[in-house]
Amino acid sequence: MRGNQLLLVATFLCASNVMAQTDVTNKYIQNADFAARYAGWINQGTVQGVVGGFTHQTNSAFSLKSGEIYLEKYVNAGAGVPNCDIHQVLRGLPVGTFTLTAAAKNIQGSKDGQTGAFLYAGGQQTEVSAEQDYSIRFTVLTGKETIGFKTVGATGNHVCIDNFRLTQEALDIDAIHASLQDLINGAKSILGEGNTAQELQQAISQAEALLSQSTTEGVQEAAVALQRATTNYIISNGTGKLPAVTSNNFVVMGSTIALARADIKNNTTVLKESGYCWSTQPEPTVLDERSTEFFNNNGKIYRLDGLQPATFYYLRPYAWTTDNQVAYGQTIRIATKPMGAMTYVYDFAGDTEINARINSSIAETVWMYNNLTAITGVNLNVHYASGTPTADCSYGGWMRVGPSWNYQQTGTLLHETNHGVGVGTHAAWSNNASLREKTTHGKWLGPHATEMVQFITNDANAFLQGDGVHMWGGSSSSSSSGMLNLGINGAHEDSYSPSNQLLYFSNILTTHALHVDGLPFNWGIGFASPAYVFEQQDGQKYYLKSEVDEYGTASFLGHNASGTLQNRQMTMEEALEDDNVAWYITFNPKTALYTLQNVGSGQYIGVSNGQLKAQTTSAPIQLMPSREKSTFSKQKIHSFWITANKGAYALRANTATGVGTATYDNSAGAVQQRWFLLNNEQLSAYDNAKRILLQRELSTLVKEVRKVFETPHEGKSESTNLTETDDKMESLIQEVETAISGGSYTTAAQVSNANTALLNGLVSFLSNVRPTQVSVPFELTFLLQNPGISSNEGWSTTFTYQNNVGEMFTANAFTISQTTSLKLPIGTYQVRAQAFQRAGSYADAYPKYQEGTEDIKGSLFLKGKATKLKSIFDDAQPRTMGTGSVDADNGVFIPNTIQSAYNYFRRGYYSNEVVAENVAQSTLTLGIRSTAATESYWTCFDNFQLFYFGNHTSDTVTGIGSVQTGQALQESLIYDLSGRRTTKPQRGIYIQNGKKYIR
Repeated sequence: MRGNQLLLVATFLCASNVMAQTDVTNKYIQNADFAARYAGWINQGTVQGVVGGFTHQTNSAFSLKSGEIYLEKYVNAGAGVPNCDIHQVLRGLPVGTFTLTAAAKNIQGSKDGQTGAFLYAGGQQTEVSAEQDYSIRFTVLTGKETIGFKTVGATGNHVCIDNFRLTQEALDIDAIHASLQDLINGAKSILGEGNTAQELQQAISQAEALLSQSTTEGVQEAAVALQRATTNYIISNGTGKLPAVTSNNFVVMGSTIALARADIKNNTTVLKESGYCWSTQPEPTVLDERSTEFFNNNGKIYRLDGLQPATFYYLRPYAWTTDNQVAYGQTIRIATKPMGAMTYVYDFAGDTEINARINSSIAETVWMYNNLTAITGVNLNVHYASGTPTADCSYGGWMRVGPSWNYQQTGTLLHETNHGVGVGTHAAWSNNASLREKTTHGKWLGPHATEMVQFITNDANAFLQGDGVHMWGGSSSSSSSGMLNLGINGAHEDSYSPSNQLLYFSNILTTHALHVDGLPFNWGIGFASPAYVFEQQDGQKYYLKSEVDEYGTASFLGHNASGTLQNRQMTMEEALEDDNVAWYITFNPKTALYTLQNVGSGQYIGVSNGQLKAQTTSAPIQLMPSREKSTFSKQKIHSFWITANKGAYALRANTATGVGTATYDNSAGAVQQRWFLLNNEQLSAYDNAKRILLQRELSTLVKEVRKVFETPHEGKSESTNLTETDDKMESLIQEVETAISGGSYTTAAQVSNANTALLNGLVSFLSNVRPTQVSVPFELTFLLQNPGISSNEGWSTTFTYQNNVGEMFTANAFTISQTTSLKLPIGTYQVRAQAFQRAGSYADAYPKYQEGTEDIKGSLFLKGKATKLKSIFDDAQPRTMGTGSVDADNGVFIPNTIQSAYNYFRRGYYSNEVVAENVAQSTLTLGIRSTAATESYWTCFDNFQLFYFGNHTSDTVTGIGSVQTGQALQESLIYDLSGRRTTKPQRGIYIQNGKKYIR
């Protein structure tokens, strides 16, 4: 940041305590002699965001260099070097006078007397020509100044800079007064009768009152106040149109550096500057800290420097027009990481230049790691190895660098450090089904690294990928131009220039994002790095709901009197009134861990006797975000694992009310371990989203219930009051239909209650009636989960499925079943399904089938009744049924693939049925099972259907030739001539039960 001299830290030194010419270089300047290359400096072309800047050098062409590294800009003789600038902001300076000294030169060939190179500090500069030390004396009032070196229209072809030194001079009260008077004069020159004029006049008066005193007391506060008041007066009286500024909510948080994007539309206005402003207080403005520094990569990436580690900040983008209008984006709250503590040692086993290159590269690497990450406990043990062709590194940081100069650069050292902290060297990278798309390679599935790559590239379709050893970026966009070589996998991906700084930053930030996702950076941590992954607000109430739909729809995490955590079932309205299901979530930036405190009881979630439970003392919790965000209303949010003790404990929803403790399972399928952390607005949005979803399901349910009601029926006995039964059912159906059409349901709980009431009403109705005709029963297929086998969902056993057909090919016994959620009335039920079994290979099974000895092991079952599945040969056809049919023997065609099984099923073949009586109102368990065989049997199945016959006996039901349910059964088995199942045939030719008919 330049030209912005606002207060960070105040240090006051009285005249009696100041020694003349006190060297304060190491106290205020980072990397003053460039021993760590560009660490601590912003090095670029003089136009912000433009690549360029000074390059490091190890030769002896600059005799005044300090150590072995200096910076230069060199072009062929006769030309002048391009415009470059390297600078840093010094913070925490006391009020007083300082001298900045640096060794520099600006020559053409061997000739000095050149122009256009400048050493600068505190708004002053001195021109550089001959090789010598140059100095600037400047006065500090506001605690902060920018120092640097630049070329602007330089005539020299070789420009060098090194060895910055800063000395604090003896107290010069006259110089301080003169600088303060300059601020006062500047304020007076703009003061008029505009907005905030009174505030500016007051600041001027306070500063003027200090001009006669002989100490520095109060000077810094007055200077900062005057500077703020002057700026505020300017922008308070701006004119013209405001730009449109939109924040990017994903901000990259380092320890002392943050990166952020923004969308700024000029709206035909001219911008004077744009950037980010920040403060530890909400709603920062340009009167606070601000930065206009940026990188260019598919748009601007603003760079915020000088942040304090482990600190909460508020920041937002701004755009400042030439008419002094300032527009802001949305405020974002961030928490910087704790300061990294990576260290290194180098054996200096090469020659002078080799040692300078390697040592400066690793020093820059470690500086960047410590300012961008929170990594501790890693010591890079670096060795020069003449027999190593390039470079290598093992997990933990044992590194070797070979003799090739282009592998002695920062990019290579960063790449090898990747290996040192786990990339390609830890199982979480090279063999992890939960975090790698293909377990050992492919996309990285962790959310933080994915978001990091998308931020860097400004590409929502970007992702991180790699093989078992290396990483790189990728994108599903056809024309992504973002920086995807962020793994720096080879010297050819590193230009060794200052323009690579964003690449270097991106490599480190992506690597640390991997650690946040679950790649341990050393053996000691053994788990994901804690981080600010949930952007909580202090004092905000949060409501915790299980990601599992049936647990989370009407349940909220709370606890009982004994401290046992439990899901408490209640409506949203009840939850908002009950602080015992509300939680305060706080974050400790120093540990990067959270605490979850119950609002009602004041108790915390913590570990006690091997269980996560409520306790009276504060306890650290690590939150781990889900792989993908879920959409609620118009928002996308993560669910979270609530973990403790490095994943040894994770909170788990065991049932709709029961909550337990499990070992952290980072698989995407571990939904019972993930929780939504919702504030009031999100809870309302969540409830509304659930209401919409449940209402869609209710709309389908009420249509199915009406079909059941409209099936011809009669009372189960002469004592049944059929009119009363029908009126009650009709009234309930109409009530629900009216509420849906009229928009009466405003909460998910209301819809859920209506769903329950409708199903209970259906059970009550069925308890009193039976179908008039046995051949036209009540169809209850809609009460089954996934009867058409579109997946494994709803069924007890995992099986292979394709084209809505399930299959098992095994010699082992199996049971594929489900149980209805409703307790169904007493009476007779029938399950139908299309299914067959082949007893071994068709070549072996067909002769046995002809002999009547084929041993079919499979059966369709309902409660305690079962019927043997059809043999694959039972519905063999005299012609092929599409691709995959096989001729078993002289024109006997049977399915031989899951695709061909689908072709037979869609034509109505292989129908099976079983009838059972429910002797008491209870749930029904149904499905397909098979006992063990001596060789693998092939079983295929699809199209389960459930029918109810009231108190018609099972013998009567078994004796009917076919069930005619009207629409439900017939529509599920109607196909067009292309073989596509349809439920709404129009005019044309269709196939039903293997026969063509015209509609």
